[in-house]
Amino acid sequence: MMTGDVADLFGMRVLFSQEQARAEGAPFLAKTTLPWDERLSLARDFAKSGKPAIIDNAFGSWFRSLAALKAAGVKEAAIVIPDSQNFLKTPLRTAVVVEEVKVIFLPIYKCGTSSFRALAHTHFQEFADRDTSSSTSLNQSIDPTDERYHGYKKFTFIREPMDRFGSFFRDKLLAPKGSPNEEHFIRPISVLMDEDVSAEMAAKFISHIPPEYCDPHIKPQWMTITSHDQVLPDFIFKLGDNERLKEIGIIHDFPKRLSTVGRKSAYGEDGTLPSAELIVSEYYKKDKEFWNS
Repeated sequence: MMTGDVADLFGMRVLFSQEQARAEGAPFLAKTTLPWDERLSLARDFAKSGKPAIIDNAFGSWFRSLAALKAAGVKEAAIVIPDSQNFLKTPLRTAVVVEEVKVIFLPIYKCGTSSFRALAHTHFQEFADRDTSSSTSLNQSIDPTDERYHGYKKFTFIREPMDRFGSFFRDKLLAPKGSPNEEHFIRPISVLMDEDVSAEMAAKFISHIPPEYCDPHIKPQWMTITSHDQVLPDFIFKLGDNERLKEIGIIHDFPKRLSTVGRKSAYGEDGTLPSAELIVSEYYKKDKEFWNS
């Protein structure tokens, strides 16, 4: 699906738009982590207006609000992403800057991010006062191409696309009842897809989304680490190449076993896996090229 096109999607008329575009309707604002019942209540109140919805400042969590609007009977919505969030237009990226060794980690979600943050919390004094319970406490938003970062070694980890998809599927869509991920992923995605959770359903959901609008856990890896065809990190390590951190001056032991999962344990006996693999391999084709290079 191309951005700027209105399409019949998720049983609605959906427009993926840019900040400058004129989207018709009224704003529907909902916090990223708002509980489902509260979000649905807001959507039902909104539905009474009879107007199309505009989900502005979308980040990657717009699908939660879109699902609530669909459940409330709203038929049209525009998802609006500003340039400052659009990786096709801005070099701004989330980063962990380690001044002690002049290293910049450009995290790709589901690619060893938590493992590196745990290492940083433990071994670098500059992070001693940060909240270890928060996955975002080390984050900065920076332009890795800025001259001020000349001389810093920039790196990231990449992951085989199907394994990364499996990690997302297990972590977010096979979460236990009553968990935050049931609220924030299982319920809204199931509502949008009108299907129970399966590997194929998850793959189809992802395939409907223009890459720049994806939640970080499913955003294509190439998009996170490139800007206007420029590769942002100097070093791209494959997930599991932990020892190679020594090449950039990080000599502390990295966890030997990352928070990863094999395909079998991720999908169990899910018979839709072959179909999901076809969809995912096509959607993440460029990620596969990075992995193989």
